[in-house]
Amino acid sequence: MSPDDISAEWRAALLGAVVGVPLALPLLTEQEAIGLLVAGVVAGYLTPTDADTYAAGARAGLVAAVPSTVWFFRTNAERFVGYDPVMLAIAGGVVTAALILVVGYLAGGIGAGIGGWLAVQFGRKEPA
Repeated sequence: MSPDDISAEWRAALLGAVVGVPLALPLLTEQEAIGLLVAGVVAGYLTPTDADTYAAGARAGLVAAVPSTVWFFRTNAERFVGYDPVMLAIAGGVVTAALILVVGYLAGGIGAGIGGWLAVQFGRKEPA
């Protein structure tokens, strides 16, 4: 697969995620969404005018949330293993993972709206 085969939304999303992951990982608290929002802002700013800005931002937030999800489970594995019924531990893990990924998706989409607005106000930059 060559870089030309990747859509404009995915290119902007991956660039936004590269910025968002280092910001989101150290902040594994309520402030994690700030790094995911920044990922969406970067993706929304870099998305070309003929592409879907919100899709790029949501993808950036989702991609940036995956390492946060893995990190969360690595640091809190004892908490989930400590639950008595195994199904409760599995359900808690699935719900937690889904919640983190949904927050990433929504924060990225909101950030993309801000990034798209900034691009209109200050000039859109095409990704390399």
